[in-house]
Amino acid sequence: MFATLTLVVALVCDGVTDNTAILNNAIAQANATNEKIIELPASNKPCVFNSQPTPITDGLSLVGQGKSNTTLQFNQNNLTFIRLREQGSTIANLSLTPGPNNSGSIGIGVQCDNGPSGCGNHVIEHIWVSSIYGSTWGVPINVDGNRTVAPLGARTLFFNDVSVFNGEYWSVVLHNCISCEWFGGGAYRGAGTTDAVYVGGTSTNVRLDMTYNRGTAVVSGLRNP
Repeated sequence: MFATLTLVVALVCDGVTDNTAILNNAIAQANATNEKIIELPASNKPCVFNSQPTPITDGLSLVGQGKSNTTLQFNQNNLTFIRLREQGSTIANLSLTPGPNNSGSIGIGVQCDNGPSGCGNHVIEHIWVSSIYGSTWGVPINVDGNRTVAPLGARTLFFNDVSVFNGEYWSVVLHNCISCEWFGGGAYRGAGTTDAVYVGGTSTNVRLDMTYNRGTAVVSGLRNP
């Protein structure tokens, strides 16, 4: 039995420097060792990413110093910023924002493939996904549970104290989400007529104990709190 160790990553959070390579190197190191918790620094300026980082996969955790202390800024359009794949990862204690004049991207995306380990058991907690003036996310949080082999769907996802704002389409999409629970925080649609939360596909046993405006337009398998 090996202890889980923490890898402290020295991002350069000055609002300018691209940190993609630094984080990718940390993820590669964590995947090769028992340093499964990647700890990000506190800063009063955002940690900038000009490219899409490596996905967070089996058992890795990406942890900041709090929603007000660690902000990651994604300077890309129409891509997914933080990608969770396979099983058992955690994203916690940080904020995400698109870069100036950026749009169409996903803040946190759970992406399921047909790998043998299945897809799910992720924890997303104490997260703030918002935007700055002149920019917006396409979908701040998107769960895509499309698998064509058993076990189907994205399974057993836990959201705690997660608040999302200003999606161009939806603020939260839970598609083919099986036994997914959301406690605290909320989804707020800032503009337009699209509703805040979409729960659909083959989603079942989904619990939303959260605040959301403009309703849930398409809902299947919803279990009220």
